[in-house]
Amino acid sequence: MKTFRYLFVFLVLLAPAAQAWGPAGHRIVGAIAELHLTDKSKNRLAQLIGPDQRISDDAIASWPDHIRKQRPETAPWHYVDIPITAPRYDSRMFCPRGQCVVSQIDRLTKILADSKQSTAQRTEALRFLVHFVGDIHQPLHCAQRDDDKGGNLCKVYFLDRPDETNLHRVWDGDILHSGLGATDPLDYARRLNSLVTPDQLRDRASNRPADWAWESHELAVTHVYAGVPAANPPARLTEDYVRKSRLIVDHQLTQAGLRLARLLNRALGD
Repeated sequence: MKTFRYLFVFLVLLAPAAQAWGPAGHRIVGAIAELHLTDKSKNRLAQLIGPDQRISDDAIASWPDHIRKQRPETAPWHYVDIPITAPRYDSRMFCPRGQCVVSQIDRLTKILADSKQSTAQRTEALRFLVHFVGDIHQPLHCAQRDDDKGGNLCKVYFLDRPDETNLHRVWDGDILHSGLGATDPLDYARRLNSLVTPDQLRDRASNRPADWAWESHELAVTHVYAGVPAANPPARLTEDYVRKSRLIVDHQLTQAGLRLARLLNRALGD
């Protein structure tokens, strides 16, 4: 029994912050970005991934999740564990040797923008970027409380479901799917895009992934964790918590899509 318990904990620790938004969420981010790409960017993307593929396809948007077992060294690239008590983002403390989502977005953007790199290198960079820009906008990919691995070790109950889950999984998929329902992710992306405000389109406040991560971190502090007690027994997430969380999820997916489009437009020559 003790061996099983240790194995369970080990498996949980191997699964931190790597599935942000799930396949549907990552497709939504890619689809919103596609609606804001320039013609030049679209043409150059077609040269990299082919005319029949889109960045909203699961094969691209979730590719980094699909290859994690074959590329275990990429696992830390999906997140950055910033304690909720941190006063600011410190790359030396939270992203040693560049092994976090913040530094990887910067590194991969340079590869994509460099026409001297091989097509294979630039295409791989693109696949990672589409996914990681989504990841960095998931609040629990940029925060942790009491070393809980971005909420993976924070046990909760989702609404009236009888089975225990964890807070990270709730934010990866349960909240999104509670609003998505049977809607196709691409249709949901178009719906979110129809609600984009002029201020969001003019969002030039920062093109720095470190600032995106800190925005997500602050959402984790002010809402994600604030509504969930840290002590046992596991909390049951309320309708009010989920309703407010859906608004945050929709906002973050939209921001990720718009920022991904701007990143790609810049990197591909505009």
